[in-house]
Amino acid sequence: MVQETRRALSARSGAHDYSSSGRSAWEENRRANELIATIMPLITDPVPALPGRRTASLGDPQDIGFKKLADADENVLAAYLDRHTGNDTLVEEALLSFAARSYRKSLTFDDVLARHSAPQHTLLDLTLHLRRRLGGGPDLRGRWAEIMLARPECSAELLRLLPAWSALKARGPRYDTTHPAVAAYVTEALGDSDEAWQRFAASPMSHAGPGAWHRLGDLLDAAVEGAAWPTPPQGR
Repeated sequence: MVQETRRALSARSGAHDYSSSGRSAWEENRRANELIATIMPLITDPVPALPGRRTASLGDPQDIGFKKLADADENVLAAYLDRHTGNDTLVEEALLSFAARSYRKSLTFDDVLARHSAPQHTLLDLTLHLRRRLGGGPDLRGRWAEIMLARPECSAELLRLLPAWSALKARGPRYDTTHPAVAAYVTEALGDSDEAWQRFAASPMSHAGPGAWHRLGDLLDAAVEGAAWPTPPQGR
């Protein structure tokens, strides 16, 4: 039905013509496209195999991104993930959605992470490719850094991959303090070298723009080694 309707819409001409219903062709086209937009999520998201009834649909997992998942009710999101168990790409988008939606009452980041087949690896991979996978402005980067630092274990390997500006701006127990894990890592990396500290302070990291995506570990390495500053990671 959807395919036939799309073909009919494509074949129509004359936006100012009127049908037997008295509506303009433009109005009928608009109404038909709205119906298609409502129907498509229902037919591309399968009915649950488990007992119970689907109360909402988000559409085909191949076409969904973290922003749409961030807007979804948490019960709808949990049921959607249940229907698509084993889809690691969908789980990754759901993890990224926490950067765009800072609060959910019961569904936690680690609840979603546990659904992934390689949870620790995917945290490293998402953070390594954060500019391409998440993008966006300072709020999204900052929230992702806060989520990583709030986890029970934030390894040095993961710390290195965080956007430098966002990691350094993440707050510790008091608002005016740097997160202790970040402070300890930076202090250990730069050591007693005044030159390394000065170089790091003059690094090209920034609040916004390409410089905001510089990884903490890359800048620390360049500061210690006296090497040229790396180029920021590539975006989408």
